[in-house]
Amino acid sequence: MRYGLKTANKKLFALENGIKAEGVLVDIYKDTSQSINGRNPWLLEYEFRTESGKLITAKKTGAWNKNNRYRRPNDYLWIVYIPDNPEINAIWPPVD
Repeated sequence: MRYGLKTANKKLFALENGIKAEGVLVDIYKDTSQSINGRNPWLLEYEFRTESGKLITAKKTGAWNKNNRYRRPNDYLWIVYIPDNPEINAIWPPVD
């Protein structure tokens, strides 16, 4: 529970204080390591470059919205990240 809260707080911090970058969806698939009522969430893997040009690869786990099935690799995404620590980032608008 503590890990989940810490991760959520980092995402909120990025959404509130981050700067934007254009990202690309690298992969999307059902996360079979999780299941609620026989359903599995989507896992989105994405990449973006920081202002300094550093390539960051990140994942969004726990995306339950059925509309995610329409997303495809190479789709563009907006990412917000903290310049001092781009590992703290989030997809904008938030993906559920």
